[in-house]
Amino acid sequence: MEGAPLLPDQKEPLTSTGDEELRSLKQVMNLLEKTFNAVRVYGRTNQSAQQFLHKLYDGLAAHFAAFGPLALEVQRYEISCHGKIVYQNPSQGGSLAFKLYTDGICGLTFGSGVSLEDLSSFLEILGVPYDPKASDDDIVTRLWAKNLPTISIVTADQIVKTPGFINALVPQDSSTLASSLSSLKEVAAGIPAGQGGTASAPGSTTGSSRPTADSGQSAASSPDSARQTQQEAAESTKVENPQFQGSPVCIDVSQQELNQLALRIKAESMRDNAAYLLELVRAVLFSQDAPVLFNEILSVIRKLLDDFIQQARWGKANTVIEILQEASQRADLPKKSQEALSSILESLGEPNSFKPIEQAMNASRETATHELLGFLLNLGPKAIPSLYSVLSDLKLEAHRQTVYEVLSILARSHPDSLAKGLADSRSEVVRNVLSVIGKMRDPGFAPYVEKLAGHPDSLVRREALHILHLLPSGGRGDRVIGLLNDPDPEIRNSALGLLKTGKYKVPFSLWASVVTSPTLLRRPLSEVRTIFKAMEFALGDEAVPYLRHLVMQPLWTKRMQKQELGALAAQALGRIGTEAAVMALKDGQKRFNRAIRNACEQSLTTLPRQHTGKP
Repeated sequence: MEGAPLLPDQKEPLTSTGDEELRSLKQVMNLLEKTFNAVRVYGRTNQSAQQFLHKLYDGLAAHFAAFGPLALEVQRYEISCHGKIVYQNPSQGGSLAFKLYTDGICGLTFGSGVSLEDLSSFLEILGVPYDPKASDDDIVTRLWAKNLPTISIVTADQIVKTPGFINALVPQDSSTLASSLSSLKEVAAGIPAGQGGTASAPGSTTGSSRPTADSGQSAASSPDSARQTQQEAAESTKVENPQFQGSPVCIDVSQQELNQLALRIKAESMRDNAAYLLELVRAVLFSQDAPVLFNEILSVIRKLLDDFIQQARWGKANTVIEILQEASQRADLPKKSQEALSSILESLGEPNSFKPIEQAMNASRETATHELLGFLLNLGPKAIPSLYSVLSDLKLEAHRQTVYEVLSILARSHPDSLAKGLADSRSEVVRNVLSVIGKMRDPGFAPYVEKLAGHPDSLVRREALHILHLLPSGGRGDRVIGLLNDPDPEIRNSALGLLKTGKYKVPFSLWASVVTSPTLLRRPLSEVRTIFKAMEFALGDEAVPYLRHLVMQPLWTKRMQKQELGALAAQALGRIGTEAAVMALKDGQKRFNRAIRNACEQSLTTLPRQHTGKP
């Protein structure tokens, strides 16, 4: 992986990007984020992850063919290309930009010859959490070691090591600006009111922006103790340094340093407090082993999670879940602490825990579909029954579509959940499960759907037939044949339309109860005509003996109805057109009944035209 950073004054001028290229870039970034989340959650060998990966590869290939290689600039919450923002996600949980940025990657280039294997390896390395206890190799190091020839990165370390940047970031010989943000804020806070140009002696404040394992608890728990510690440190300084007593010490600071100090303090004041709190929680959670303290931390985390869910802040809620999932991988965690942690993770998808999620979605007008998608996927397969149940109660269509997408992804890895959902006693849940199957279009679910032909709710039967129309292939068809006797005419017509597609090859023995003369005589002629057409597709030449019987049957009783059936049967024989069908029509020409005889002659007349194309 090659690529050297440019100095600020060496950057090439940004060129304008056309609408077509910008649209293509945003589509590629959307695919990249979805594929990253799928690989991160399920691994790159998973079927769903592979589907996303192939879509991403095809999208990149199409972009390369039209616009050439793809060079991206990474910032904390957004990714840009040629000065145009092509991706933006202000969350930390599911944001691809935040993941790249925090791993030290500020530039990313995909070459026009990028391979599927390089893409897969890149996303897999990026999705693996960095654990310094398990390995010294962070994500950037792994990417360099992998040496992907078609994907290049530029890291923050490369830029910082550039001489031009070093000169720009270290003014004069002052060490003040080398302090962390938290230290700088403590220095500023220590300036007494009315002494704008004075401060306490350098070195009287210590600390870092991220608390250590030993200081995390005290920093987060007691502001009074923190103030007491500062006072003790100040008094200690006075004792040890008598020359400082009586008057403040002045520090010679240049205007440039003051300006940069002001910018850093302003940046800290705009800090996302929720994100900062999550960093503290993460640090403490990964440093504590005592069960009592660990359980207290877990209770705080659960309260944070509930608050984020109530506010529909799905990105932050997703970050909490990811912290819990990472902590569950700690090998040094005591058994009781591990059980308490697992209990929280396992309870997230249960119906009692899911009710607040439903309420938050319905109370919020903000859809945040990407963040919500990542959050719901992280709930895992235990949430599938709750997701089926919530579909009917969601108010926003965007939320419903997100839930459908989540269920489609989860159900591919857990198909048994679909079978359980179809057996649910609640009709609305069954219809929701059928909708998910319709979106998946997997023919393997056809036998499960066919079982619903006998469901007591007519709405379920209608939806089942609709889904069977969508699936590319069918099964035996015996249950579909049974629907031809359904009291609902709409269901009967839908079943006939399904049989006319030719997906089902049904033996005549299954048709017997449907096409006996007494049954047909009670049906409208339009429906009888459709039945005969369906028999042509489902039976072919096997239907000829039955149709011949209708042409040749005696007309002693119910003469008009049987005469109409015979005429329709003659038309069906003409459409079948096999040798046996032609012989049946010739026998019908000898009938004394004029209507049947004329119908047979007409079918024989049109037969050559249908099969030979002659006028």
